[in-house]
Amino acid sequence: MTSRVNCLVSTIVLMITVVTASQLPAETEKKVLTMDDYGLWRTITSTQLSSDGNWITYDYRKPEADEDAPDERNLQIKHLASDKVYQVPFAISPAFSDDSKWIAYTIDLDSKEAKKLRDQKKQVQQKVELLNLKTGDKVTWENATSFDFSKSSNALAIRKPKSRGAEHDGSDLVVHNLNSNLDHHLGSVSSYEINKPGTLLAYTRDAVDKTGNGLYVMDLASGLQTPLDQAAATYSLMTWDEEGTALAALKGDKDKKYLQRENQLIAFTALGSESPVRHELNPAGNRDFPEDMVISEKGRLSWNTDATMVFFGIKAQEADPKNKKSKKDADKDKKNSQPPDLDIWHWKDLRIQSVQRARANRERNFTYRSVYNLKEKKFVQLADETMRDITITRDGKWGVGSDEREYPHGNSPP
Repeated sequence: MTSRVNCLVSTIVLMITVVTASQLPAETEKKVLTMDDYGLWRTITSTQLSSDGNWITYDYRKPEADEDAPDERNLQIKHLASDKVYQVPFAISPAFSDDSKWIAYTIDLDSKEAKKLRDQKKQVQQKVELLNLKTGDKVTWENATSFDFSKSSNALAIRKPKSRGAEHDGSDLVVHNLNSNLDHHLGSVSSYEINKPGTLLAYTRDAVDKTGNGLYVMDLASGLQTPLDQAAATYSLMTWDEEGTALAALKGDKDKKYLQRENQLIAFTALGSESPVRHELNPAGNRDFPEDMVISEKGRLSWNTDATMVFFGIKAQEADPKNKKSKKDADKDKKNSQPPDLDIWHWKDLRIQSVQRARANRERNFTYRSVYNLKEKKFVQLADETMRDITITRDGKWGVGSDEREYPHGNSPP
């Protein structure tokens, strides 16, 4: 009986398999793509998701394979829980505010129009636009290149381009208050940074003839601007601490006789309070600072976690060889100079010539890590020729150094 049942089941399975196979359509041949099919392809770009997860941006457009094809860039800003969609032609680089109430983006020119201007050696101007996601109201700033929201979502900073041919690095900065809808215009801004809480905006100025150069801080809620330091000098490496209450920067000037800029370190703690504290390290008046070295803007500036130490790089000062020659001799040397076509490698060199060339610029800009303790007013050089590399813990209490001179490696360009 069992064998008959098994035979019957096998027969039914076989019949079902044959019937099913007979009903399947014949395998269709794969379609061969033609040039006309390429025009149907689309690329998804500019994707961003708001912090609350309710809004998304994307751009669904053709690849720019055909120069004669129209510029179809069209940013979509879609509300995921409804049918609400905003469309902005030629918009790029969108960013939502942290409270998901606003979105800003840069608006480009049509690609053909932009190419025409570039061919005519004319400036291609962009603009920045702010959109209220609830009401759809827009605010636009012409001739703007970039923007940043504050973390507190109370301000938007809009950067204007530097004037063509300008010898200084400053340009206009507009700070838009998202609560009052008012603009604050700051001139000759060379760098700016909003602190982590989004309450203060720090900026440096670099103006014509260095008039008004300095380090400033702006309260984003009130718009009050306070100068922290002013001098006919160049300010660089402005850096906030993690809490957003301490600020450090370098200020200095370059003597034509030397290659490196002579910098001072300036730092401010307890910012945002009624009594901020100023700290300063001037190498010229510090007995612990090594002779013939400078605080270098080519290094990196950073704070430890409790804002009691500032880390930076120092570098050897060098005489400018051009200063020793007359202009006539310098022009003659430049005219007669030719690039060498012979590489000489010494067996004592740690790295082969190709690697030396690849790392030449990095070596020229190398600095030795150092620290300034604000409370003790003490400078300490942490790295030197015997130990060039050192990694510091975030609290600034410990460091791990390495010396690879006896173990050369990395004979491949970086």
